[in-house]
Amino acid sequence: MNARLFPLLAPALLATTAWILPVVGEAAAAAPPTAPVGSRSGEQLVQYQCILCHGPGLSGAPKIGDGTAWSRRADAGLDNLVRSAARGRGAMPPSGGLADLTENELRAAIAYMLDRSGVRSR
Repeated sequence: MNARLFPLLAPALLATTAWILPVVGEAAAAAPPTAPVGSRSGEQLVQYQCILCHGPGLSGAPKIGDGTAWSRRADAGLDNLVRSAARGRGAMPPSGGLADLTENELRAAIAYMLDRSGVRSR
């Protein structure tokens, strides 16, 4: 998350803890992934960054676990989802705000959120 935005979003993030923890467990509060860039798993990235918005559904982000919302997006295909996320969409900055995110890592994070939502990537 952009460090300049955190003070503005912190109250909303704290208020959504009850939504976040049931979705991915206590690992959501984990420290940043320590694996080298390019080798971070989709789960690590989601639990570190993506969960901040996709846990509570901030600014229209599809909630992890909402199969209907994710299914509509998956219909466009995983490649299109990755391209869209890499460019940024709506309130989401490019690559979800992680400037060092590789395309493979982004693909893994999206696939992880699809899987957790019961949606098969196409």
